[in-house]
Amino acid sequence: MRTPLKIEKRIAEELDGIKKLAAFLPAGKANALLNKCGKISSYARKAQAMVDAPVGCLFPAETHAGVIDTNEDIAARYNAKKAIFDAMTRGRRVSLENEAEFRTREMHTQICIIRREIREKNLPWILCDEEVRPDPARRGYKRYWLIPKEQDNE
Repeated sequence: MRTPLKIEKRIAEELDGIKKLAAFLPAGKANALLNKCGKISSYARKAQAMVDAPVGCLFPAETHAGVIDTNEDIAARYNAKKAIFDAMTRGRRVSLENEAEFRTREMHTQICIIRREIREKNLPWILCDEEVRPDPARRGYKRYWLIPKEQDNE
C-alpha cells in the first residue's frame, strides 16, 4: 500500500520555522518574508489537493472548451457557427454575451471560422467589429456584424 504524501503538512512545518526567524528581522523585511510564506502555503495547499485527487479528474475533458470527441461535438460546433452566421446575415450584432444563446463557449473561434469562410469562399459579406466596454471595471470585448459587399455591375 502506498503511503499518502503529506506535502502541505511538511511545508507548513518548515514555514513555521521561517516565520519564527522572521521575528528577528526589521518590520518591513519581516512582513515581506511572511507574505512570501503565505504564498508558499497556498501553493502547498493546491499541490496537496492535486496529489489527493483521483487519477483522471484533475482536468476532465468536458471542462475544456474546444474538445471535439464525438460526432455530436462536431455537429454542435457546426450548428453554432451556422446559427451565428445566420443571425449576422439577418443584421444582428453578436458578441461574447451571446455565447449561451448560440450554445458555444468558443465565440472567438466561431468568428474566426466565419471570417475564414468569407475570405476563402469569396462570400458577399464584410465582417465588421468594434470594441465594446460597457463597464470601465470590466475588460472590453468585441461585437461583430456583417455588411453586404457592394457588387460591381460592369
